[in-house]
Amino acid sequence: MNGNHRLKAAKELNILQLPCVVYDTNNDPYKIGVKCNQDDDSYAPMDLFDWLNVVVALKNNGDTQEKIGERIGWTRDKVQKYSEISNSIVTENLNLAKSVQVGRVTENVTNVTIDFTEGWFREILKLSPDNQKVCIQEYIDSKGKLKGKLLSDKVGRLKLYEDMVTYVHENIVDNSIDKDEIIKDIYDELFNTMEQLKTMLIS
Repeated sequence: MNGNHRLKAAKELNILQLPCVVYDTNNDPYKIGVKCNQDDDSYAPMDLFDWLNVVVALKNNGDTQEKIGERIGWTRDKVQKYSEISNSIVTENLNLAKSVQVGRVTENVTNVTIDFTEGWFREILKLSPDNQKVCIQEYIDSKGKLKGKLLSDKVGRLKLYEDMVTYVHENIVDNSIDKDEIIKDIYDELFNTMEQLKTMLIS
Protein backbone atom coordinates (compact mmCIF):
# COMPACT_ATOMS: atom_id res chain seq x y z
CA MET A 1 0.00 0.00 0.00
CA ASN A 2 1.35 3.40 -1.00
CA GLY A 3 1.86 5.51 2.14
CA ASN A 4 1.74 2.54 4.50
CA HIS A 5 4.15 4.17 6.96
CA ARG A 6 1.96 7.27 7.11
CA LEU A 7 -1.09 5.09 7.74
CA LYS A 8 0.69 3.39 10.63
CA ALA A 9 1.66 6.77 12.11
CA ALA A 10 -1.94 7.99 11.80
CA LYS A 11 -3.23 4.92 13.64
CA GLU A 12 -0.76 5.47 16.46
CA LEU A 13 -1.90 9.10 16.72
CA ASN A 14 -5.55 8.01 16.60
CA ILE A 15 -6.22 10.07 13.45
CA LEU A 16 -9.47 8.71 12.03
CA GLN A 17 -9.60 10.40 8.62
CA LEU A 18 -6.90 10.78 5.97
CA PRO A 19 -6.88 12.07 2.40
CA CYS A 20 -6.04 9.35 -0.09
CA VAL A 21 -5.87 8.49 -3.76
CA VAL A 22 -7.84 5.42 -4.83
CA TYR A 23 -6.25 3.47 -7.68
CA ASP A 24 -8.07 1.30 -10.16
CA THR A 25 -7.90 -2.20 -8.70
CA ASN A 26 -7.61 -3.60 -12.22
CA ASN A 27 -4.19 -1.99 -12.61
CA ASP A 28 -1.03 -3.98 -11.91
CA PRO A 29 0.11 -3.20 -8.32
CA TYR A 30 3.76 -3.27 -9.38
CA LYS A 31 3.13 -0.70 -12.10
CA ILE A 32 1.32 1.47 -9.57
CA GLY A 33 4.12 1.11 -7.01
CA VAL A 34 6.86 2.01 -9.48
CA LYS A 35 4.91 5.03 -10.73
CA CYS A 36 4.23 6.25 -7.18
CA ASN A 37 7.90 5.99 -6.25
CA GLN A 38 8.87 7.94 -9.36
CA ASP A 39 6.25 10.65 -8.82
CA ASP A 40 6.77 11.29 -5.09
CA ASP A 41 9.75 13.48 -4.14
CA SER A 42 9.46 12.37 -0.52
CA TYR A 43 10.60 8.84 -1.36
CA ALA A 44 14.21 7.74 -1.40
CA PRO A 45 14.83 6.46 -4.92
CA MET A 46 14.81 2.71 -5.37
CA ASP A 47 18.34 1.34 -5.43
CA LEU A 48 19.90 -1.83 -6.80
CA PHE A 49 18.73 -3.92 -3.86
CA ASP A 50 15.13 -2.70 -4.05
CA TRP A 51 14.99 -3.59 -7.72
CA LEU A 52 16.61 -6.98 -7.10
CA ASN A 53 13.87 -7.72 -4.57
CA VAL A 54 11.19 -6.76 -7.10
CA VAL A 55 12.70 -8.89 -9.87
CA VAL A 56 13.15 -11.90 -7.58
CA ALA A 57 9.59 -11.58 -6.20
CA LEU A 58 8.10 -11.47 -9.69
CA LYS A 59 10.30 -14.33 -10.89
CA ASN A 60 9.21 -16.41 -7.89
CA ASN A 61 5.65 -15.54 -8.85
CA GLY A 62 6.24 -17.34 -12.14
CA ASP A 63 6.61 -14.30 -14.38
CA THR A 64 8.93 -14.54 -17.37
CA GLN A 65 11.64 -11.94 -17.86
CA GLU A 66 9.55 -10.38 -20.62
CA LYS A 67 6.49 -10.21 -18.35
CA ILE A 68 8.54 -8.71 -15.50
CA GLY A 69 9.77 -6.03 -17.89
CA GLU A 70 6.21 -5.20 -18.90
CA ARG A 71 5.12 -4.90 -15.26
CA ILE A 72 7.92 -2.58 -14.12
CA GLY A 73 8.63 -0.72 -17.36
CA TRP A 74 12.00 -2.32 -18.19
CA THR A 75 13.43 -4.02 -21.23
CA ARG A 76 13.84 -7.80 -21.07
CA ASP A 77 17.62 -7.30 -21.32
CA LYS A 78 17.67 -5.16 -18.19
CA VAL A 79 15.56 -7.68 -16.28
CA GLN A 80 17.95 -10.43 -17.38
CA LYS A 81 20.94 -8.49 -16.00
CA TYR A 82 19.33 -8.11 -12.60
CA SER A 83 18.23 -11.74 -12.66
CA GLU A 84 21.82 -12.82 -13.30
CA ILE A 85 22.97 -10.88 -10.24
CA SER A 86 20.32 -12.50 -8.04
CA ASN A 87 21.34 -15.93 -9.36
CA SER A 88 25.11 -15.43 -9.10
CA ILE A 89 25.72 -13.38 -5.95
CA VAL A 90 25.06 -15.24 -2.71
CA THR A 91 22.82 -13.61 -0.10
CA GLU A 92 25.70 -13.12 2.34
CA ASN A 93 27.62 -11.03 -0.19
CA LEU A 94 24.56 -9.01 -1.19
CA ASN A 95 23.88 -8.28 2.48
CA LEU A 96 27.47 -7.11 2.98
CA ALA A 97 27.08 -4.63 0.14
CA LYS A 98 23.61 -3.58 1.25
CA SER A 99 24.90 -2.81 4.76
CA VAL A 100 26.90 0.17 3.44
CA GLN A 101 24.76 1.17 0.45
CA VAL A 102 24.28 4.91 -0.06
CA GLY A 103 20.80 5.93 1.08
CA ARG A 104 20.42 2.92 3.39
CA VAL A 105 22.94 3.93 6.04
CA THR A 106 23.09 7.30 7.76
CA GLU A 107 26.47 9.00 7.57
CA ASN A 108 26.85 9.21 11.36
CA VAL A 109 26.43 5.45 11.76
CA THR A 110 29.28 4.36 9.52
CA ASN A 111 32.46 5.88 8.20
CA VAL A 112 31.73 4.93 4.62
CA THR A 113 28.75 4.54 2.32
CA ILE A 114 29.18 3.00 -1.11
CA ASP A 115 27.04 3.10 -4.25
CA PHE A 116 26.78 -0.48 -5.48
CA THR A 117 25.25 -0.62 -8.95
CA GLU A 118 24.14 -3.29 -11.38
CA GLY A 119 27.15 -2.49 -13.59
CA TRP A 120 29.60 -2.92 -10.72
CA PHE A 121 28.16 -6.29 -9.72
CA ARG A 122 28.21 -7.54 -13.31
CA GLU A 123 32.01 -7.22 -13.25
CA ILE A 124 32.34 -9.83 -10.50
CA LEU A 125 29.72 -12.38 -11.60
CA LYS A 126 32.26 -14.84 -13.03
CA LEU A 127 34.13 -15.12 -9.73
CA SER A 128 33.54 -17.61 -6.94
CA PRO A 129 31.52 -16.37 -3.94
CA ASP A 130 34.71 -16.08 -1.86
CA ASN A 131 36.40 -13.87 -4.44
CA GLN A 132 33.23 -11.88 -5.00
CA LYS A 133 33.36 -11.10 -1.30
CA VAL A 134 37.02 -10.08 -1.62
CA CYS A 135 36.05 -7.52 -4.27
CA ILE A 136 33.05 -6.23 -2.33
CA GLN A 137 35.12 -5.78 0.82
CA GLU A 138 37.93 -4.04 -1.07
CA TYR A 139 35.40 -1.72 -2.74
CA ILE A 140 34.18 -0.80 0.73
CA ASP A 141 37.66 -0.51 2.25
CA SER A 142 38.85 1.65 -0.65
CA LYS A 143 35.80 3.91 -0.17
CA GLY A 144 34.55 3.24 -3.68
CA LYS A 145 37.84 3.40 -5.57
CA LEU A 146 37.80 -0.22 -6.79
CA LYS A 147 35.89 0.33 -10.01
CA GLY A 148 36.48 0.68 -13.73
CA LYS A 149 39.87 -0.63 -14.86
CA LEU A 150 41.00 -1.23 -11.26
CA LEU A 151 38.06 -3.56 -10.76
CA SER A 152 38.39 -5.33 -14.11
CA ASP A 153 42.13 -5.90 -13.48
CA LYS A 154 41.37 -7.25 -9.99
CA VAL A 155 38.68 -9.58 -11.33
CA GLY A 156 41.02 -10.75 -14.08
CA ARG A 157 43.73 -11.67 -11.56
CA LEU A 158 41.30 -13.46 -9.26
CA LYS A 159 39.79 -15.40 -12.16
CA LEU A 160 43.29 -16.46 -13.22
CA TYR A 161 43.98 -17.67 -9.68
CA GLU A 162 40.73 -19.64 -9.70
CA ASP A 163 41.72 -21.27 -13.00
CA MET A 164 45.13 -22.09 -11.54
CA VAL A 165 43.53 -23.71 -8.49
CA THR A 166 41.29 -25.78 -10.77
CA TYR A 167 44.35 -26.87 -12.75
CA VAL A 168 46.13 -27.93 -9.55
CA HIS A 169 43.18 -30.03 -8.38
CA GLU A 170 42.70 -31.66 -11.77
CA ASN A 171 46.35 -32.39 -12.57
CA ILE A 172 48.13 -33.21 -9.33
CA VAL A 173 47.52 -36.84 -8.41
CA ASP A 174 50.62 -37.34 -6.30
CA ASN A 175 49.41 -37.32 -2.69
CA SER A 176 52.87 -36.39 -1.47
CA ILE A 177 52.51 -32.96 -3.04
CA ASP A 178 50.90 -30.36 -0.78
CA LYS A 179 48.15 -28.82 -2.90
CA ASP A 180 47.19 -26.36 -0.16
CA GLU A 181 50.70 -24.93 -0.16
CA ILE A 182 50.63 -24.47 -3.92
CA ILE A 183 47.24 -22.79 -3.72
CA LYS A 184 48.61 -20.47 -1.03
CA ASP A 185 51.49 -19.61 -3.38
CA ILE A 186 48.98 -18.86 -6.14
CA TYR A 187 47.11 -16.33 -4.01
CA ASP A 188 50.41 -14.93 -2.75
CA GLU A 189 51.01 -13.99 -6.42
CA LEU A 190 54.02 -16.23 -7.00
CA PHE A 191 52.75 -17.06 -10.51
CA ASN A 192 51.90 -14.41 -13.07
CA THR A 193 50.68 -16.79 -15.76
CA MET A 194 49.28 -20.28 -16.10
CA GLU A 195 52.43 -21.29 -17.97
CA GLN A 196 54.57 -20.36 -14.97
CA LEU A 197 52.45 -22.59 -12.77
CA LYS A 198 52.60 -25.49 -15.22
CA THR A 199 56.36 -25.14 -15.54
CA MET A 200 56.76 -25.27 -11.76
CA LEU A 201 54.59 -28.37 -11.49
CA ILE A 202 56.55 -30.16 -14.21
CA SER A 203 59.97 -29.36 -12.73
